[in-house]
This record gives sequence, C-alpha cells and structure tokens, in this order.
Amino acid sequence: MSGNILCRFFLGELAQARENLEKAIALCQQHQPKLDHFTYTSNVEVDARSALGWTLELMGMPEQALAMSRRALGAAEEFATAHDVIYATYFTAVLYGFRQEWDTTANWSRRTIELATEHGLPYCQLMGSNMLGAAMAQMGQHEAGLTMMHQAIQTSVAIGTEAGLSGMYLMIAEACRLAGEFRAGDDAINDAFAFVKLKDEHAWEPELLRAKAELNLEQHRNGRGAKGSRTSEKDAEENFLKSIELARSQGARKWELRTTVSLARLY
Repeated sequence: MSGNILCRFFLGELAQARENLEKAIALCQQHQPKLDHFTYTSNVEVDARSALGWTLELMGMPEQALAMSRRALGAAEEFATAHDVIYATYFTAVLYGFRQEWDTTANWSRRTIELATEHGLPYCQLMGSNMLGAAMAQMGQHEAGLTMMHQAIQTSVAIGTEAGLSGMYLMIAEACRLAGEFRAGDDAINDAFAFVKLKDEHAWEPELLRAKAELNLEQHRNGRGAKGSRTSEKDAEENFLKSIELARSQGARKWELRTTVSLARLY
C-alpha cells in the first residue's frame, strides 16, 4: 500500500493528512496520466481518495467518508488497472471495519481476496484475508478469524511491510477479548504499543488505549485479573481519559466518541 500518501494519517495528524490528500486530488484532476490496462502500479488519485475516505471517517464525517470511498472506486474503475481496483476495494473493506459494519466488511474483504488472487497479488490477498478474519472474529468465528489475522501479521513482519501494524494488533486484541483469550489480548496490545513507539504510528493509539481499558475490565468481570475491582476500574478510567485526550488532539472524533461511550458505561 502507498506509504507516502498515508504518512500523515499514520502519524495521527488527521487535519494535515486531509489537507495534503485534497491537494493531491486537485493536482491529479489537472493532469490525468494514461495507464496501460495491465499496469500494476498505483494511480495517485485512487490512492489519495481511498486514504481520504479513512481520514474523513476518523474525523467524524461518515457520510463524506463513504462518498469519498465511492469516488475512489469509481476512479479505479475508470483507470481500469488491476492494482487500482484492488487498492480501492481493500480500502473500502477497512473503512467498513472502522464503522464496525462487519458483514459489509466481510463482503468487501472477500472481493479483495478474489481480485488479488485473480491478478496474482499475494500481499493484497493477505491484507484482504486479514480484514476478513477481523470481520469473522467479530461475528463469532473467533478461532478462524484470529488464525487469519495472526498469519497476516506474521507474513507482514517477515517481508518488512509493516505499515498499519498497530491497527492489525488492535483487531487481534478486540477479537481476543470477545473470545475470552485475555492473555493473548494483552500480548497484542503490548505489541501494538511497542510498534507505536518504534514507528510513531499513532493513528490507532486512542483506540488502543480504549481497547486496553476494555480488556482489563473484561478480565476482572470474569475473575481473571490480578488487581481488585476498584483498582481495575481506576486503571480503565485513566486509559479511557487518555484515549479521549489523545483523540481530541488528533481531531479523531470517531475514536473520541467511541471512548466516551465506554467511559459512560463505566460510570
């Protein structure tokens, strides 16, 4: 996937990411390159519109995000290159994952896998499988979904393509919480924060703080935690508040709202 286009997004600098992506789109509209039908390289407009869809979603603009995703898909179909269509399809799958619309996420993920398999793009196939695994886990198929996600992470690390890894660990942690695999969930959260520190990939950090708090609370509700109930709730509250503060600083209204709801449930 196109790291340069997503750089500001990964850093959690959403307003700057939006500005840069909108500029890139405007420049593309002034000059459209002619690409061969079988080209396997990215078109900047498709990349930018796809990334802008993610950015708008996290900024709390869901309708604009969906509209931008549709325009990315339309641009990809217009250029009719294999990579563009697969790229926009995968980004749409992730967008619906952000929205927690898991059935739709699964459908777009399967489409990504089908296209990537047809055109011989194994990394795109792997990323589609990762999102399909996340959707399956959220819909109750925990073991199968976690297996797919773990495979995606192992392969990504092995080949050195690690952008977005903190988000991948986040989805594993959330699936582990649902499956009652709390130790594995803790490991995923710790791995994610280590990656955030190593690579400055802060886009998912507010969600990681929320997920850490939720995981901690769930362990204690199930009698699996080491600390007392009051201490557990205090730790969770601190992580919820950190999440909200960080989300506000990033302009990530989606993460802020999600954590605010979790904090309200705690009270």
